[in-house]
Order: sequence, then C-alpha cells, then structure tokens
Amino acid sequence: MGNINTAEYWDQVYWAEGGNTWRRYPGCYSRIIDRIGPGQQVLDVGGGVGILCRLLQKSGCYPFLIDISPVAIQIAAAVYGVPGTVMKVPPMTAILTYDWIVATEFLEHLTDPGAFLAEAVKHAPKAIYSVPNNRLGPEDEPEHQQKFTEKKLRSLLKDYYSEVEIESFRELFPTGRVVQQGNTLKAEGIDMPTLIAYCEV
Repeated sequence: MGNINTAEYWDQVYWAEGGNTWRRYPGCYSRIIDRIGPGQQVLDVGGGVGILCRLLQKSGCYPFLIDISPVAIQIAAAVYGVPGTVMKVPPMTAILTYDWIVATEFLEHLTDPGAFLAEAVKHAPKAIYSVPNNRLGPEDEPEHQQKFTEKKLRSLLKDYYSEVEIESFRELFPTGRVVQQGNTLKAEGIDMPTLIAYCEV
C-alpha cells in the first residue's frame, strides 16, 4: 500500500475536525515558542489548520503555513487569520527564506524525509522538528511511514544540520473527544512520548 497522506485524505480529516481539531500539542508548541522567541519569520510545514501559527503570531512572530490540504489552509485563514498556501513537499517551490522552519508530527508521514530536509535547509538556517518517540510506526498507524527513535532521528538530521539538540518528553493533553468503553463514555486524552529536535545548519 502506498502513502495515504494525500490532499484528499487530509481534506476529509480537516473537514471533520474543523478549527476545533484536537491536534494542539501544548507541550511541543510551548517549547517551540520559547525557543524561537518574538520577531522571527517562521515557516510551519504541514501545520494543519494553523494552531501553532496562531500561537506564534500571539508571541510576536510572523508565521507562514504550508500544508497539503486546501481545506486546512482555508480553515487556518478563516478561523485563525493565518496566512498560508497549499503545497505538497518536497519540493518546496516559490518559498522565501525564513529564520526558522518548524514541522511538528510531520516527518513520520513522509516516505523520504531526507528529501524534505534537503529542501528545508535551503529556506531556513534553524529548524525544529517533533516526532513520536519510538511509537506509532507504519504497522500501527497507516498515516505514518516512519518510526523514529532518538538515534534514528539524530542520524537523519545530522546529514543536514551541523547542530542537533534532541529533547524527549511526554505530550499529555485532553483531545476534547469522547470514546466509548463498554457501556460508559470516557474523555479521550493523548499520552505520547515525543522527541523534539532543535537544529541549525
């Protein structure tokens, strides 16, 4: 089976979730905002409906969103006032130079993450990437094409960046969704071991 991460697939996901998507990753997003600081030009790759971009705007940054899903880009503009464009990456065509590139929960969706990173370093000298930590590989999650350990992620990133710092943490947050367990309903939550990498060319 090929990579299911098509525009059509993610359009369906974001039509269903809308601006109230559960994909909010507060632990990851707060780390990104703290590391980048205000006044920076930030390219958010695969940023969905623009939750992180809106937080970056509030922190004094100037984010721009790219995503494969036209629906996601429309929601980002309509709900959060986030500028962006529809783009499948790689390649990253007609993209300007930025201070930072961020891509959260993105690399694991790519068949060839190296091809993306080779493009990313052309557009920003600094980057932040997050992935599940040795969880949700292709055998568990059809959207995912890769499973990353810290060693695998560092090895990949070192081919493109001279400086790579990796932090591991547990992403914990309620999704706002309810799931049924037997005859009872239970609030759903995310409890995900996560790796976040801070990189510089």
